[in-house]
Amino acid sequence: MARSKFNRKNSAGSVQPLQRKGSAGATPSQGLIGSTSPQETLEAIDYHFDHLNTNLKSFLLSDPNTLNLKRFVDFWRSPENIDSTSPNVAASICGCSWYLGMNYLSIGMLAEARALTLNGCFLQQCYNTPIEQISALCSDNTPQVFRTTLPFFNDGLVAISTKQRLAMFLKSKVTTDYQRRMAFATRTTKSKSQVQDYINQIGSDWNEAPGCSSKAKAFRKRASTGMNVDADKFIDVILIDAHAKKETSMRYSTSFPLKMLIKKYAEDQDLPLKKLRFSYKGKNLFLSMLGQKNLEDLGISHLDSIFVHNKDASDDEVASSSSSSDESSKEN
Repeated sequence: MARSKFNRKNSAGSVQPLQRKGSAGATPSQGLIGSTSPQETLEAIDYHFDHLNTNLKSFLLSDPNTLNLKRFVDFWRSPENIDSTSPNVAASICGCSWYLGMNYLSIGMLAEARALTLNGCFLQQCYNTPIEQISALCSDNTPQVFRTTLPFFNDGLVAISTKQRLAMFLKSKVTTDYQRRMAFATRTTKSKSQVQDYINQIGSDWNEAPGCSSKAKAFRKRASTGMNVDADKFIDVILIDAHAKKETSMRYSTSFPLKMLIKKYAEDQDLPLKKLRFSYKGKNLFLSMLGQKNLEDLGISHLDSIFVHNKDASDDEVASSSSSSDESSKEN
């Protein structure tokens, strides 16, 4: 498909000023993350920022109207950020940036939406082009260079040129399924308190284990109260009831045994653990074989899905199907 023409006067790629929140042309609306107010949308956005990069929000939003290709290159080439330009990581940050941009746009924060959108396009370019090659192009600011050698970044520049183009671009990039999955990871006030209760429950279970030393108990007590626990080690895992298609998001430490999360899930859903079967990427997760394996050991990442199969639900479904079949036979 042919790419859009690019005739911007500022061919170096600077973000041109747009009206900010509350000004004419910015129409606040309910956020897409599932919030009921702009403030809740902003809190949810901050939650997702915490999983991206500790300095990214400050870089993008401290002065969003001055962003350009060179500033993006300088930021992402820095020693602490350059690993994020590798294809696999860049792809993840790219999608999340567009998603957050869509949410900023939904509450009328156009400058912020444009900054996140352009960041996503830059990382999409990094996915396709090594950042060293992108850096070499910073001195050549002709429109032709952007169109031919940096097509994805150029698409971002075209998209942010007007509010209408921006909305259409983000709608084409952020699928409904992606929005739904990201929304499950959003922390509400209720779920935040549940996280602490969950951690305390884990600490209680471990401390009651036979042979638990006093040193281990002390360490686990610190972990259960949030002391000396690295927040970056907590990720969200989506548990999907394969029968009811119900999805449940649970925040969990990557260093804790997976079987404790499974136990907590069964308790929260009021289901007998012995009737449940769990699988990840098509492979069964047998509790008897998990031992002390944690999420990192099993390769489970942020927003990955674990499918839950309820034996009782499956039996009921088979019985219902059999009964319907019997009734059909009698009628015939």
